[in-house]
Amino acid sequence: MFFFRFSENFSPILQCAVSKEQSRTTSLQLIMVVLVLFPEPAYTGPHNLTYFEGNTLEEELDTNPKTTLLVEFYANWSTECLAFAGIFAQLSVDYHHSRLNFGKVDAGRHPEVAKMFGVETSALCKQMPTVILFQNGKEVLRKPGKNSNGQTVNYNFTKENLIRDFDLNNLYEATKSKAQKRAEKEEEEQKKTR
Repeated sequence: MFFFRFSENFSPILQCAVSKEQSRTTSLQLIMVVLVLFPEPAYTGPHNLTYFEGNTLEEELDTNPKTTLLVEFYANWSTECLAFAGIFAQLSVDYHHSRLNFGKVDAGRHPEVAKMFGVETSALCKQMPTVILFQNGKEVLRKPGKNSNGQTVNYNFTKENLIRDFDLNNLYEATKSKAQKRAEKEEEEQKKTR
């Protein structure tokens, strides 16, 4: 009988404690829903990017092996990817031409594509974003790279670092001269057929 009265006396207190815990859980759930439905704003400025989905990147590499391609694998949940979006977009504006293209793969939505190219999509990995340079349809360079133990090496994704590490100035000039030579050759062939 004493226990019954004891529990009756403390019942409102226990209910209040349970209600506060449920309230915290509900608040956290609400915050998660808001973050999923309304993620941080993505970069919306000028860019010259191709967004690859499914097997379109693999098809692009197979059908246009003479085009050099710089591809960013990103995830919307990664703050580093969000911070890097504007930098990569600006590089695409500054360096894009017919033989040097820039692309993006949403590794969060297409983890099978990321896996096919050896990019881990786990929130615990240090591979977001990953930028890969493809020439002649093959991977030539990637950042961040891995050390001899197979661990991902930290990389500071700045405009200057990407220009230096991917040698974008020389890459731009080399691919542009190839594009010009190709255009001149096509023009000569058209003149011959007229």
